[in-house]
Amino acid sequence: DSVRNFVNKMMSKTFYISDNLHNNYKSIFKLPACLQCTYVVDLLVETSHILMGHVYPLPVKQNIHDVLHCQVDGSKEMLLVDNKEFPEVESILDLDMGSHGRASLLNSLAVDYERYPALTSVKQFHLAMLGPGDCIYIPAGWITQSNILTLDNSVELKWTSSSWTPDSDCSKGVKSRFLSSLSFPGEKYIGVDPTLDKKGVLVDKVSLIFDKLLSKKNSLNFAQFLAKLVKDDIVLPDLQEWTVEITARTKEMFNTLDMNLDNMLDYRDVEMVNNENIPKLMGRMEDRLADL
Repeated sequence: DSVRNFVNKMMSKTFYISDNLHNNYKSIFKLPACLQCTYVVDLLVETSHILMGHVYPLPVKQNIHDVLHCQVDGSKEMLLVDNKEFPEVESILDLDMGSHGRASLLNSLAVDYERYPALTSVKQFHLAMLGPGDCIYIPAGWITQSNILTLDNSVELKWTSSSWTPDSDCSKGVKSRFLSSLSFPGEKYIGVDPTLDKKGVLVDKVSLIFDKLLSKKNSLNFAQFLAKLVKDDIVLPDLQEWTVEITARTKEMFNTLDMNLDNMLDYRDVEMVNNENIPKLMGRMEDRLADL
């Protein structure tokens, strides 16, 4: 199953997943503009992808890294406490999570002030409401607690906390860099130059073609598929002239994608792709795209 299909299926169920951002997603997420600085890029440590399909209060936690938390879908309320302004609040963190920082067993719905008396000394909580497209910067060491209000599909970028003075590179920015081109040593991920990643380019192109078929309203015969492909300068960036031979190669591509042999392309064909047949499918698609 694809990551996208998994997310679409699971977001309506009761579950919680928190892990590094999948490599396939790294290839479609661009580095946020506020981090497009060569100095910050060198400090990047790891990514996180959080998925939760229901309303829920998440645990209190503290990260040792600076964090940019971005809401992709759903909504949440986030409470934040500055640990430098209220250092005593760190005493509530009774779980050591190693490189991920610390957390607390505190029940945010019914706080036990006898067990966590330090909370009574906190005079100021910061509150942020996040919806799709919103991002928030969380300084290293700050204490946070999030309440999922609908569902949660969010991404975090973490980097080593370090004081620095912005230079000219920061104002220019790192243009159009996808996360897949950057290295994240905390998750042992090494960035790949997209111009040298032939496998990645192939996956991206096939994914774009599949995107045209995923909507249940789309069902394409060969003529309709041909019309969509002609207009796509990403799948066919070097196409100079459409010829009879290219039409024949496109027909071969159509037949390759027609997994259920009904002379139509739609989401049913995509659903038939599995671990057993995908190597052959990708090999044939590589040949067909090379012909074009």
